This record gives sequence, C-alpha cells and structure tokens, in this order.
Amino acid sequence: MFNAGEYDTGLGSEANQRKWVDHVPGSDGVDHRRFQAGHFIQDDVGEDLALHVLDFLQTTAPQTPLVTGGPSYNMRYCEILLPFLQDDKIVAQVWGTPGVDMCRQAQWDAIDFEDVVAEYGALTAIPNGPRFFVVDESRGAEVIAQEAETQIRQFGEINMRLLTTADLSAAQGEQLPYVAGEVSRSNTWHFYKGRRIYELTDNTGQVFVMQSFSRISDASLQMDDLANLGDRLTLPEGWTFSSRILTEALDMTPAEGIAYVLQDELGNSYQLVQ
Repeated sequence: MFNAGEYDTGLGSEANQRKWVDHVPGSDGVDHRRFQAGHFIQDDVGEDLALHVLDFLQTTAPQTPLVTGGPSYNMRYCEILLPFLQDDKIVAQVWGTPGVDMCRQAQWDAIDFEDVVAEYGALTAIPNGPRFFVVDESRGAEVIAQEAETQIRQFGEINMRLLTTADLSAAQGEQLPYVAGEVSRSNTWHFYKGRRIYELTDNTGQVFVMQSFSRISDASLQMDDLANLGDRLTLPEGWTFSSRILTEALDMTPAEGIAYVLQDELGNSYQLVQ
C-alpha cells in the first residue's frame, strides 16, 4: 500500500505514487490514499493514517507465505545466445550478465544484434532477456559470481561473461516454445521451503520447473503474475501448467552435467526435474 501527502510535491506526487503502484507486485486493488499532509503524513494527520493502516493490516492477507528470497531470487539478468555449427550439431554459446552487469534496459535496447552476428560469425544472435531468477540459490557451481578465468565480452555497452553452452539442434538453432535444449550445467538450483514454484508437465508426465521468468514478450510481467500464468499460455496438447507452495526445499540437479531446458511462448524458462 502506497499512501502519499497532497503537499509532498516531489515524492508524494500523483505521478510518483502511480509509478510505485504500477511497478510493485501486490499493489493492484489496494486502497492507496492521498492525505491532506506533507511528506511525513504521521506528523500531520497521524490518527487518520493509523486507522487506515490498521484497517489494511486487518483485512489484507498475503496470497503466498512470506519467504525471504535467497541471493538469486528475483535477480535481473540478460543473456545472448550465439549458435554455431559444430559437426552435425548446432551449439550455442550462452553469454550473460550475472556477476558482471545489471543489464540496464536502455543499454539492452540499444544492442544491434545484426552487428553481433557479423562480429562473431554466429548463425544468429538470440536475445534472451531481461530475465529474473525464480530460484533462491545456485549451489555447487559459480553461476552468479564471477570466476577468475571467466571470459568477458562487451555487447554494446553491456558486459557479459560466457556462462555455458546449449545444444539447440532439436530446435534447429532457434528457441522454439516447448522444445527442450541440452544445456551444459553443473550447478544445482535450490528453492526454499515455502517458495511458490511453477511447473509445466508434458504429455509423457515429465515435469519442468520454472527457473526464471522473462520480459521478452511482456515488459510488465511480475513475480506475482506467475501463479495465473497458465491462463495466458497456449500449451501443446496434453501439457499442463500448475503452481504450488513447497512443503520441503527443492533441489534440481542436472544428470551427468546436462540440464534439459525449455521456454514457453512468453520466454519463461523451465528445467526438467531429473
């Protein structure tokens, strides 16, 4: 809930209040008040503010348990995939910003991906971001932190490091919705007990758990929107989307260093539970 004072012409302006309401998950539909007060509303109309806040606390319940996020949870990052022919396979280098850059939107929008293809001789350049991790932690390998031998490149004004490689042969070098690629990965994704997770189950019963959500197709997508994401997806026949609260912590570890990862049509990424 975001209350403001009519006489707080800077931080309390209607435009600023609306900006916060639009950008913070959980704010929609809440009774955001504007008081006849300055910046410190409690000093000017303290009793009115107190009654309003008490009513909010007594009538509002969180939709999901309040679980403190881990170091990766809701962290923004961007990736660029550069596919190359390797023998009879199409293997993409995955370059990303975790640990080296914040992927500011204006800088991301300014990247000329045709120039990237020409500079590195790749088959194409696939923009994969901005993205936000849904996992709490990466364990067993340095996915977030930068290592000493990390390869760094600059794409436009954004620094990226080589994260891994992905076999995109099944999708002929593209990122097709609901087609899994093989990603070289040694880390374990760890979700805390009480965390809400989002699952795709395919027509054979295999379960893929979301590892990150994307703003590639929907620039306004928020963490709070994910529970109802199934209403927006056009799933292949026999597939289902579901959401649940973990009663125990969950670890997702690749088998023999290979993780099977796919995306939905909005660009959200899921990893196969093995």
